[in-house]
Amino acid sequence: MFLYAGFFASGNMSVACAYKLATGKECATCGLTRSLTAFLHGRWSEGRAWNEFGLPVFGFFAVQFVARTVMMFATTHLPESTFKWDGIASLLLFLLCFAPLIFAQL
Repeated sequence: MFLYAGFFASGNMSVACAYKLATGKECATCGLTRSLTAFLHGRWSEGRAWNEFGLPVFGFFAVQFVARTVMMFATTHLPESTFKWDGIASLLLFLLCFAPLIFAQL
């Protein structure tokens, strides 16, 4: 996500939304890629304007990026139970960050 948004998503990056094509209305994820790209480039107000769910989704990916980087370098120094708790924490963080987006689609 960070590589795409940071390096590859430049210019007109819009992809036709099947939901919008079918219904004429925007779905909860319309503008999410643009939102994440704006956040990655430090344009916070623009990112929030593109999609109201962009900030929690960006937060999830940012925390996961840091956590995966730390885990990659610290795996030999961590007790095995750390990986179980990491999985549980990642799941809870996912639910916290993505639940509003998922429920907005219902």
